[in-house]
Amino acid sequence: MGAKRSQTRLRILTKQLHELIQPHGGTLQGARFLVETKSVKIEEARRRIELMKQAGIKGVTRNLGASKRDFEEMIKRKKGVGVERLSPKQKASYMLLIMNEILPEQAIQLATIKGVNVSSFEKRLAVLKRKLDFSKYGVNRLPSKLYSQLIHLDSYRMQKPLRAKILRPLENANARRILYVAFPQWKKMKHVYGLIEARTVLAKLEYLLEKGKMPYEKYLRQYSLEQLPTVIPSIEPIDPKLSEWILSKIKQARKEGLNKAELEWVLQKLKKVEIPENNKKLG
Repeated sequence: MGAKRSQTRLRILTKQLHELIQPHGGTLQGARFLVETKSVKIEEARRRIELMKQAGIKGVTRNLGASKRDFEEMIKRKKGVGVERLSPKQKASYMLLIMNEILPEQAIQLATIKGVNVSSFEKRLAVLKRKLDFSKYGVNRLPSKLYSQLIHLDSYRMQKPLRAKILRPLENANARRILYVAFPQWKKMKHVYGLIEARTVLAKLEYLLEKGKMPYEKYLRQYSLEQLPTVIPSIEPIDPKLSEWILSKIKQARKEGLNKAELEWVLQKLKKVEIPENNKKLG
């Protein structure tokens, strides 16, 4: 008799709970699970549903069956602002980003992207922190102030814009510095080069000097690096001592790298560069 009364009571509770959760997407099966497995009380369910409505939270069966602690933390996050809204996993991502000079507002936005976790950001940062060729870029590693330009892209998709939008301009800035130091004529000639990048001019200059030829403007401007070997025989020889002196200046300048003021100038330029947004699905 007692067992029969118990079964009857469970059916009544299940029916009452079903009527309560049905308008919010709940099912009879879900109501039965909550009553029989989670021992959910009608009054507590009503209280939670009201809180969920206020916070704009969906998933009635899942959240009515959550522990009191988990439910209260979820409500607190939804009602909170800024970092208070983040889950423990999101907070871990947020702290990692903050420690790597990502501004708080951007860090919060990134940490809340669905499907992206700490591991994903660690992979992205590993790409951004890779050691660079100092003689080529004038720095050992990418300045952390530039991480925010690319951190929204996953570790695979950031490779191309990293090279084209950040590393190439950095290489050109370092090449311009080297040209100013080792090849004073550059100061007078640079205005005629148009779209020719400084890194390309520097590569041509080194090639001609190593071949013992005069680095005339004509050859630095009109011929590609691939075309120069075809005209090498017709180029006037350079005094070996002069060639050696310029090459030594280039070598020394490569060892010195960008100074603080030069690097800051480059950073200000690069911060204005717009990197295209990633696809909606990030990871």
